[in-house]
Amino acid sequence: MGKWCSLEGQITSTSSQIIKDRLDKSDLFLCLPGPSFVIIFSQLRADAARFKCGMIGDEIEKRLFGSNPDLADVHIGAGVALFNQNDVTLDPIFIQAEAESYLCKAAK
Repeated sequence: MGKWCSLEGQITSTSSQIIKDRLDKSDLFLCLPGPSFVIIFSQLRADAARFKCGMIGDEIEKRLFGSNPDLADVHIGAGVALFNQNDVTLDPIFIQAEAESYLCKAAK
């Protein structure tokens, strides 16, 4: 656990910067503990969002794993869900995403 704590900051900052660099102006992202990220692509269909998540994940893996062999046990996963924007605010979406993130981690 000590090794993870020393690397978590690097993983979070590198991943956050890569995500920010790949988002459009109307997209949003949230960093959750773990670190985990929720990204909302406001203009993409599910297949395009899945592809973009994969590209972002690949870039994060290359940047982190290529420079630090201590991160060989870190894995990146992605899931895509659709929601209707009508009468929906983002707060409940982020709350649900955070709860589901913890459920996924507990199941591992």
